[in-house]
Amino acid sequence: MGSYVIQNEVNSETFDCMVFSTYYVSPVENLTEIEEELKGQRLTVLFDLLMSNGVTQNRYIVGEFNGAHFVYPSFLIITPEEKTLEIQKQSAEFYTKFPDYVENSVLSQYQQNMIKKGIKLS
Repeated sequence: MGSYVIQNEVNSETFDCMVFSTYYVSPVENLTEIEEELKGQRLTVLFDLLMSNGVTQNRYIVGEFNGAHFVYPSFLIITPEEKTLEIQKQSAEFYTKFPDYVENSVLSQYQQNMIKKGIKLS
């Protein structure tokens, strides 16, 4: 199982694609693989690290991809104050569609059950 899923079809004016964690290993550990998959595209990429980081301050990270590599100085943590309803909606839709990902995550049983029932985690 990979540690991430790339979703290219996003409804956003601020980012072009999202990378979702799919279990307790962070997709950030696989940036070289992600670069290969995104090669040739200039993108603003939002990472949702819910399955690997949980509901924490560093759940969301945004960074620029220049068509060949991530621009590491561009990586920023999206703070809870900056987190928009748009971001929350995209994440909730993804994890509701794929509730099996929670089984191997860092989330508590209570949080896992909330996702499986379609309840959004902030």
